[in-house]
Amino acid sequence: MKKNVKNIMNKIGIGIGILIVVNLLYFLFMSACFMIPAQKVRPNVEMSLYTWDKETQFPFFDDARAMWLDFGSDMIWANIALTDVENPFRAAIELPYATGGEINGKMSYNDLVRGLYYTDSEDFVTTTYPRYWMLMAGVIRILFCFYEIAEMRYLFYFLAAILLWAVFRELEKKWGWRGSFPFFMAVSLRVLLLHSISISTSADVFIALGAMLFILKNGEKEFYKKYQVIFFLLIGSFAFALGPFVAPVLTLGLPLVTNIMLQKEKDKEFISWRRTITNSAVWVCGYGGSMVIKAILTKVVVGNQSTSGSIAHYLGLGQGIGARIGRIIYCFENLMTPLNAKIPIVILVLAVLVIMLFTRRKRNVEYKWLLLFVSMYPLLWAFVIVEHTIHYFASNMYSVFVFAVLSIITFTIGEKKSFKKK
Repeated sequence: MKKNVKNIMNKIGIGIGILIVVNLLYFLFMSACFMIPAQKVRPNVEMSLYTWDKETQFPFFDDARAMWLDFGSDMIWANIALTDVENPFRAAIELPYATGGEINGKMSYNDLVRGLYYTDSEDFVTTTYPRYWMLMAGVIRILFCFYEIAEMRYLFYFLAAILLWAVFRELEKKWGWRGSFPFFMAVSLRVLLLHSISISTSADVFIALGAMLFILKNGEKEFYKKYQVIFFLLIGSFAFALGPFVAPVLTLGLPLVTNIMLQKEKDKEFISWRRTITNSAVWVCGYGGSMVIKAILTKVVVGNQSTSGSIAHYLGLGQGIGARIGRIIYCFENLMTPLNAKIPIVILVLAVLVIMLFTRRKRNVEYKWLLLFVSMYPLLWAFVIVEHTIHYFASNMYSVFVFAVLSIITFTIGEKKSFKKK
């Protein structure tokens, strides 16, 4: 008993040590990014104004809300990337940017203009965004040295397309259409490829796809089986550090469903449930632990922190059960929008799958309850983090639900029945 407790405490200590190290790396990375002179960033940010000026927060598919680029946040990250600072180490904690304080439809755009042209004005004001690491602001500070936003978006789109193709190819190689088709439907219903071109919504897409590809390539190797807990800890930490509170469950659910199928976990075995729950718990520790470390650093450097207030708001402490269930339904509505286009497609797909279920032999899926359990993660997140899931892009996490549920159905479908002549 004492030996088991000691092993658990050692593992917890290792996990804390890993989190401290990776958060130190986040700090050093952001500090290095702020050492890049703003003059190198300025020309491409200035050219990007022509793109942002013509855009609104209306989706690509008109009023159908099939795609919503978070332009306001994108311009805040560009504003942070543009800011010239005296102390890059302090800036890595504070994330300063220009602001005018006005509230209107072009607030972020006007702030970006102010950061470009009015830094010498007497009424020039800066504010900070210290509750996150927001590594994407550092990434685009580097990229703005070479590209304007339109070119950057194309690079993001192209990289996401390559990752999607690679994951699809690996799923097809391992399980044929039973593995690739549910994934195809999951990313198509939420148009994840288009979400990858927005700075603020792209991080979760890249993390989820990258993690899936890593598992598909290495999941059957001994080193992965031995250290998969650390892998999920790092995924959780990266999800907070790169693009916090967009659709973080996406970075857990898609890799976890892949992991369960690849490891051939079994519902009847306790160890399978323990591994799945442990991987989920350490992801939460990676996400929450990085959040806590950032809050502590902010408190030490700045003197106060806004993380706890932000989390309290997202939890919607005044919201009742009805409002939380309503938010789950709201996310399902977003999953199926535009209704006139998606609902007929979904009905057709389900009809074909049901016909195949009844006309083919059925196979026993030994991990179906595990997949169903993980498919509930997005619903749980919407229920608990009720005030955050009001954002349309948060519904990206429902791709996990689609992938898991359709995988149960496709893996249940067996081969065609053979009819022997008498």
